[in-house]
Amino acid sequence: MSNAQSTAAAVPVVKRRRNLTPLWLLTPAGVIIVALVVVPLIFLVFTSFTDFNQKTLFTGSFNIVGFDQYENVLTDPEFYKSLARTFGFAAALVAGSVLIGMGVAQLMTKLGPVMRWLVTFVLIFAWAMPNVASSVVWKWLFQPGYGVVNWLLTQTRLFGDVTNLSWTDNTWLAFLEI
Repeated sequence: MSNAQSTAAAVPVVKRRRNLTPLWLLTPAGVIIVALVVVPLIFLVFTSFTDFNQKTLFTGSFNIVGFDQYENVLTDPEFYKSLARTFGFAAALVAGSVLIGMGVAQLMTKLGPVMRWLVTFVLIFAWAMPNVASSVVWKWLFQPGYGVVNWLLTQTRLFGDVTNLSWTDNTWLAFLEI
């Protein structure tokens, strides 16, 4: 037996203990994710197989209906129209966001430092504006009777008197509004 082999056999193998500190540090985040994402998803899947409704919130009574709701939805032709509109809306939103972002980026390369700072400030302000505040402003802009957009369109006389036009009552006008 050679000297190297006898030395390797004589050294005891020490198992390194696994450091669990990173897992303990991730535990609070994991608990929050489970509480806010996983539990509601499980509840959602469960209730999709029941006739759970608003009355159930007060009475606590519901019936298991199995796949009946899925069958009703998947056999309804309106569901597929809705699905197509959703995919079209998502594709248009992504394409529009990318195009506008690229356009603003190109514009900012041509601006001086002061205007670049101003555009950056305005973009960050618009991004940071709370969704609730922006939705209230949006509702005000398109409100029938008093909305700024309806008033402006009526003033241009392009479409006649559209003062009382309700943008949210028509699917295509609502998409155009967004």
